[in-house]
Amino acid sequence: HTVHPSQQHAHPNEQELVVAHPSGSFSVQTSEMEFGHKDQQISKPMTTKLSSKLGIYQEMLTRPKTDVGTLRRLASNPNLHPDLQREILNHPETNNYVLRDLASNIDLHPDAQRGVLNHPKTGKYELQDLASNKNLHPDAQRGILNHPKTDENVLGSLVYNPNLHPDAQRGILNHPKTDGDMLRRLADNPNVHPDLHREILNHPKTDDSVLGGLASNPNVHPDLHREILNHPNTSRSVLRGLADNPNVHPDLQREILNHPNTNDYVLGGLAS
Repeated sequence: HTVHPSQQHAHPNEQELVVAHPSGSFSVQTSEMEFGHKDQQISKPMTTKLSSKLGIYQEMLTRPKTDVGTLRRLASNPNLHPDLQREILNHPETNNYVLRDLASNIDLHPDAQRGVLNHPKTGKYELQDLASNKNLHPDAQRGILNHPKTDENVLGSLVYNPNLHPDAQRGILNHPKTDGDMLRRLADNPNVHPDLHREILNHPKTDDSVLGGLASNPNVHPDLHREILNHPNTSRSVLRGLADNPNVHPDLQREILNHPNTNDYVLGGLAS
């Protein structure tokens, strides 16, 4: 079955994908490719160009003696077709090492990301690798937050993901396993949505280290600076963070100067 690159599709959200069969023949199917919120949908096109490599990879997967080493090399291959990623997930020899290589693959298709999440062998290390994947789909981010094996280390990997969706950021903030260290990571992360800064400020586990992260974060709205200054947990390190922040208003700098906890360390930030 030959597919011409200019062939039109019946549905705008559907794209053709080449499916490899053990017999060596290929067919074209359609696959819904868009997931997540309307304000952040990821559409990852599947190629319709049949390459000789695709057939070779398919044969490697169907060989009766394919070993774990081969599966790992295929799993980490960024050019591997999404269909073959799914075949690796279902391969009888797939183990935790293979799953980790898949999870770390920056070209892992959203369907395969979901497959890693739902795989019976997936544990916290596979979740950590998936959470660190910069192309992790928002649906998979939420799936990690709701996974029963997600712990503080998994959350720690997810919070530093540069493409963390605002919903996932809020999910970390409200996660029952989130502690002060996780809040600090959110507080000083320049990629965190500004709407969350006040929620971080008012979180019951917010301490001076969290306040310090907010104080030094250049993306925190100036309206919050005074609330940080007047927070009961504000320490000299928090004052120094505010003093170093170039976005703090001069009127607030004067208040920092007259704060009862201000010492030479804090003054050094104002002077620079």
